[in-house]
Amino acid sequence: MGTFGMMKNKGYIIAGLEVENQSIIFTNMHLPHGNSNKTRRLKALNSLLTQIETHERFKSFDVGFVLGDFNFRCHIDKEVLHRILKNVKFDFNKLKPFDEYYERADKENLPVIKHKKMESVDEKLRKLKEQAITFPPTYKYEMKANTYRISYKHTPSYTDRIFHMKSNKDVLIEPICYSSCFDLYGSDHKPVYAQYQIRLPN
Repeated sequence: MGTFGMMKNKGYIIAGLEVENQSIIFTNMHLPHGNSNKTRRLKALNSLLTQIETHERFKSFDVGFVLGDFNFRCHIDKEVLHRILKNVKFDFNKLKPFDEYYERADKENLPVIKHKKMESVDEKLRKLKEQAITFPPTYKYEMKANTYRISYKHTPSYTDRIFHMKSNKDVLIEPICYSSCFDLYGSDHKPVYAQYQIRLPN
C-alpha cells in the first residue's frame, strides 16, 4: 500500500559523492511497518547493507549515512510510556533498551539478535552507529498537533532515524547533534536531523 493505494512506498535509494578523493554515500529508506514485522525490517536493512558491500560503485565507500523511516517500534507498556513522555526532564536515551533496534543490545549498545538464522544480519547491523537519542519518540502523532495518537496498534516509537558507518578506519566521524523537528505538523511523524564533523585523512 502506498500513495493512493497504487504506488509502493517501501524501499530505498542510494546516492554518493566524492570529497577530496573520499567517497561518501547517503541512503534513504522506508522499511515495512507493523508491530510484528521486526524480522522483516532487520532483514531488509541487512539486504541494503549487503548490496552496498557488493555494488561496484558503492562498495569502496569511506563514510556512509543511512536514514529514513525504519518503522522500529518501542516495546514498552503504553501507559508507562505515556507517563514518561509527560516528564519534560526525562532522559530519553533510557528508552533504548525498549527500542526494537536495541532491545537485545550488548554492553556496547550494539544490536544482538538471538536467532541462528539472523546471525549474519546481526553482524552487518553492528556496522551502523547512532548518536544518543535525547528527543521524544517521533511517531505516531495526531495530524497538526504535538500529541500522540493513542490506540491499541500504536505505541510512541523512534521510527525515524539517522545512522552512520565507515569502512575507512582513518576517517573520523564526530557527532555534533541529533534531534527532531518537534514544531513541524505536516505528518504523523516528526522528522529528525543530525550534524557531524568528518575528518578525512590527508
